[in-house]
Amino acid sequence: MSQFEYSQTGYASRPAELYEFRYGDGASDILCFTSADHDITIGAVTYTSIALERGRITDDGNPDDGNALRLSMPRINPLAELYQIQPPEKTVTIKLKAVQLDDPDQQVLTLWSGRVINMAWEYPAAVVACERISTSLKRTGVRARYTRHCRHVHYGPGCNLVRQDYALSGAIDNIVNKLNLSIPAASGQPDGYYTAGILEFQGAMRLVVGHAGNSVSINRPIMGLQVGDLVTLYPGCDRSATTCAAKFNNVDNYGGFDFIPVDGPFDGNNINSIV
Repeated sequence: MSQFEYSQTGYASRPAELYEFRYGDGASDILCFTSADHDITIGAVTYTSIALERGRITDDGNPDDGNALRLSMPRINPLAELYQIQPPEKTVTIKLKAVQLDDPDQQVLTLWSGRVINMAWEYPAAVVACERISTSLKRTGVRARYTRHCRHVHYGPGCNLVRQDYALSGAIDNIVNKLNLSIPAASGQPDGYYTAGILEFQGAMRLVVGHAGNSVSINRPIMGLQVGDLVTLYPGCDRSATTCAAKFNNVDNYGGFDFIPVDGPFDGNNINSIV
């Protein structure tokens, strides 16, 4: 029988919900739970039973219906542990599916999909706030701006620089307050060379907010980073045409408009004084 046929028979319908959370690209970066009172195996995947409760999914014809989903689960579980100190580096996606326990074909029906946007600790539970994937379509589509400084994301589309071409690997010989790192290899470049750049460690990336000599400051701590660990540095950019040309030889891709007039028609001045 199909999922619909099962749902129409009260005596034969024993539905269970399956939750799949993915926070990375590897097979080990997937957490699978079920609200059933026992573990469920679908194919090669086992869904672990936990005390999980979700809010109602509404669909009354309003375009915003069903965009948000709220889950409540025990404070001690693998998903909650990901958020204990800081959110994961990558987006955590969620798929909510349903299966009939007595279905020999184990047909799985996807009910809802989205991403986790927040984890709150409301004793005695951990509350997970999720939003539907389609909400990303409401974000600004045209992001190019008419500005003096470069509008492109450094190493991103438009800039077109390949950050691996500028990578510098070096070991950490001291850590102060988890944010200030001593990296002797960084002293080979002038002060400020790595400011506004990137520090990478085992896939985790941080903004470099300061660089002087062998001292490198990052904007947030990295869990597990220790003295002796090898990190990778990528130089930063101040979004000016001068830096783009002299530091990266990339002025052909420069996205700024240096010659915007200082005075404009909306600053209150007489238009005759602008011409």
